[in-house]
Amino acid sequence: MRMYVDSAAPNVRRVKMFLVEQRISVSFAKVDLASGNQLEPEFLLRNPVGQVPVLELADGTCLAESVTICRYLEQCQGCPKSLFGDSPLEVARVDMWQRRVEQGLLLPAIALGHHSAPLFRKRVQQCQEVAALQRARIRSFWPVLEHGLSERCYLALERFSYADITGLCAVEVAALFHEPPPPDMKRILAWHELLSARPSASVMRYGRWR
Repeated sequence: MRMYVDSAAPNVRRVKMFLVEQRISVSFAKVDLASGNQLEPEFLLRNPVGQVPVLELADGTCLAESVTICRYLEQCQGCPKSLFGDSPLEVARVDMWQRRVEQGLLLPAIALGHHSAPLFRKRVQQCQEVAALQRARIRSFWPVLEHGLSERCYLALERFSYADITGLCAVEVAALFHEPPPPDMKRILAWHELLSARPSASVMRYGRWR
């Protein structure tokens, strides 16, 4: 198997964290998003959406979307633990919280970066109004995340799950673009410290805001 990645992409970090947690080895091929490699015809044959990561199987089949890739690998690699849940209720809880942090925090944080960071000025037609909207979405989600951590140390289950992977990446991307969790959100900060201590968290770093 070969994985097409860019080292700075948040969705690549999600997959790389999953690979470390599940002890799965794949080879990596570099796709330089800043140079536009993802728009080259050869890559578009693998993923017409022009995004990373992409997992290419031995028979040439290509899978895109980070959650899809991780679900596939967990089901076919004989992983000793499940990061997507074991029982129907666990699967539902992981799916629920993975979706919440993705929609409520990760995607707004990525959009905020696209519309505010100098890095993207040559790649995106930036709009201050869009950036302001994403900041508001991020700020409105912090209480949701804080409340979600009121019953357990991890987000969806009593143990680490894929929802925590998405959550960690989302928090750090938001912080990268100057929207970290408020200092009074003690549960979020404790959860972030807990996750940051895992070896998988070190596969990619966006810097620490505190």
